[in-house]
Amino acid sequence: MAAVSISVTNACKDYLQPQELTYDAAHAADDLDQLRGQWQIDRIGIIGIGNGALVATSYAGKYPDHLAACCSIRRGRSAPTRRH
Repeated sequence: MAAVSISVTNACKDYLQPQELTYDAAHAADDLDQLRGQWQIDRIGIIGIGNGALVATSYAGKYPDHLAACCSIRRGRSAPTRRH
């Protein structure tokens, strides 16, 4: 499993280098699903924190049948408060 993970990760890095400017959460979700397939598992659980929450949410939207569980944690910005 470790050798396959390393191989897929290196292939992913080779693929992304010329396209780094267009890489987004949807592309990351596609990469996660390719990893899931390489690992030969039906469903995965994802925890996304910060920008990873966007990836987790994108994966859930694109691949709901491959998702066992999803937890997205993203801190929002609050509007400035005026003091009188």
